[in-house]
Amino acid sequence: MVPKDRLPYGNSVVDDLVMPGKRLGPYRVQRLVQLTLLGPLYHVTDESHGQDLCLQVLPAFFNADQELFAKLQQTVRTLQQASVKGILRPSHVERIEGKAAIVFEGTSALSATDYVLHKGGPIAETKVLDILQRTASILEQANANGIRHRSMAPENVLIQESGEVLIVGFGMLDVLDRALLDQFISTAIIPIQETSARAYFTLMEAMAPELRSRSAVDVRAEIYSLGLLGAFLLVGNKSSNLLSSLQKEHPDLYKKWSYWLEHSLHEVPEKRYQTFAALQKHLAMLRNQGKITLEVSQDRTKRYSIYCAVIALTAVAMLYFGWRWANQPLQQIVDEPTDGDAIIRTLEENQHGLLRVEAMPGARLYVVLPDDTQQFIDTIPEEGFLLIRDRLLADSYHLRVTAQGYKDFNAENITLQANRWVQLPVKLVPLPASLKITSEPAGIPVYINGKHRGETPTVVDNLPPGEQLSVIIRDERFRSPEEKLTLGPGANSALDFGNLLQRRAQLNLHIEIPLAELIADRLELIRLSIGQRTFEAVSSFRAALLPGSHRIRIEHPDFKTLDTRIELRDDETLDLSLILVPLPAVLELSLPENMAATVLVNNQVVKLVRNTIQLTPGVRTEIAVQPEDHLAMVYSIIPRPNQQLQWTVPILPIPGPESGNSWTVPGLNLRMAWIPSGEFLLGSPMQEIMRLPNEGPPN
Repeated sequence: MVPKDRLPYGNSVVDDLVMPGKRLGPYRVQRLVQLTLLGPLYHVTDESHGQDLCLQVLPAFFNADQELFAKLQQTVRTLQQASVKGILRPSHVERIEGKAAIVFEGTSALSATDYVLHKGGPIAETKVLDILQRTASILEQANANGIRHRSMAPENVLIQESGEVLIVGFGMLDVLDRALLDQFISTAIIPIQETSARAYFTLMEAMAPELRSRSAVDVRAEIYSLGLLGAFLLVGNKSSNLLSSLQKEHPDLYKKWSYWLEHSLHEVPEKRYQTFAALQKHLAMLRNQGKITLEVSQDRTKRYSIYCAVIALTAVAMLYFGWRWANQPLQQIVDEPTDGDAIIRTLEENQHGLLRVEAMPGARLYVVLPDDTQQFIDTIPEEGFLLIRDRLLADSYHLRVTAQGYKDFNAENITLQANRWVQLPVKLVPLPASLKITSEPAGIPVYINGKHRGETPTVVDNLPPGEQLSVIIRDERFRSPEEKLTLGPGANSALDFGNLLQRRAQLNLHIEIPLAELIADRLELIRLSIGQRTFEAVSSFRAALLPGSHRIRIEHPDFKTLDTRIELRDDETLDLSLILVPLPAVLELSLPENMAATVLVNNQVVKLVRNTIQLTPGVRTEIAVQPEDHLAMVYSIIPRPNQQLQWTVPILPIPGPESGNSWTVPGLNLRMAWIPSGEFLLGSPMQEIMRLPNEGPPN
């Protein structure tokens, strides 16, 4: 298994795309030339030197793996030194924004897929011949110089308006070892969305069958890629079967090109063109004569006649012995299983049975022999049904239909007859798929279609094939990436979310403290709590927090406790100002018991509650107390928040006038003199026992 840090992309190639006009290191991107699993190829401008160049940005692991980076540099040096005209020439390898990138010469050419889109459909036959002959010449020269492509998709062929051809991607698959290539193909998600106008061929679709199956690969793999390019240019779109599309939509073209296409795209390498020379020869015939003529030598004709005579004699002998051994049981002609066309013969009858098999296109029909070996009969074509007229003799058979990712379908004791079609409808049951899900860090909960399916890394089995799955991983610390994908029947796929991005929100908090000048010596008593964290003696706070709900609590002994909750969104910066509300000051009055008094605060009569009154902090306040029959007392103060005050009110009698007239008591010979208020002694200060009669009254 390839380590996670060598996976090509966390989510998909499109995450790393740079839009036209944006900068990529020292380069400004003009347009996207092509996009493959090996990364995007941009047409860029080196603004510091005024050069038009092409830049291919490779997956991050090319930069991280020093051995891989060294192999990449060696491949680029080989391409620089190759004397092959038609290769998009690399200049050097450099590191840009943490990734390896190959700098190429500049070109205004379009990829073959964009070229077809630009032309609006199928390309003219003469133009197709020009492109194929030039492309074949480049591939032939490259292979002669030991430079292989092996997976040339139409996306790799760049076509100038003049018809000149450039090929990009030589040697890149040789840089990757097979294990890494397999992981690479299975984990990177193709971002291109095909339309009816714009096609896209994946790396697997462009590979020759022998490369997909890890068989030996030679020049015939390049011929397969060339056949794919030719079929695509002639049809003008991508279909599941280009040859069938060409036959239906352009029957005249198909008649001319069928031999060349079938001998370029055959699944069996031995049945393809064996050399570029043979392929080029037939392309020249198509250009000059409009058809391919096959030359058969005189000796070959004689040999062919002899072979036909031998076959005829053999057939007569077989009929004779068949009549002799009419009651013999089933015999097997071919001893070992083969993928070639097979015929199961019975000696009971000489007539062929008629069989119509209805199954999904691409499924394979076998006959199962008594020893449980199976003989391949044919592949179900695109139409979805297969007619067997001359493959099986009339008899009873055990038939098996198989397809990649589906349970085998077995039909035993199927009796074929010579005069009646036997219908065999086959409904293949897809095997469940499995998906391995990884992330960095690990331990993140995984949800598929809303259902919890474990934590990363995890392998989820028994997933329904053919249905769109929504895969999301959720953790309050990270952003929740989501991938929508559809798994094929029986597929064992991997999905790596890569390094997760932390969720972040910014809080800028300012605490406004009214009357701060009155409590300057008590400001350090403020206490701020956010969630489980507490901060002392702060009036402002700036921090990165996780998105979501947060409780804020601010405490100070002189102010009301402020308790609130805020909601932060991902990537949000919240500027928040909170104002504390001061607690009132309290004044306690001390008066003689049972003394009635009126209390006024700023000339407003107030009622005492347990001999206390509340005062507004920070405001000058005048308190007046008027005891009954006594002088009014006044107290003025600017209280601070929550200040506790006490006032013992002085009790003073109301003074009389400073002077007055004497007053004679009516009816009595008594005259009262005015005495001013104050304390004094009346009479003699002498002690009573010392007072003489002529010294006046007692005190």
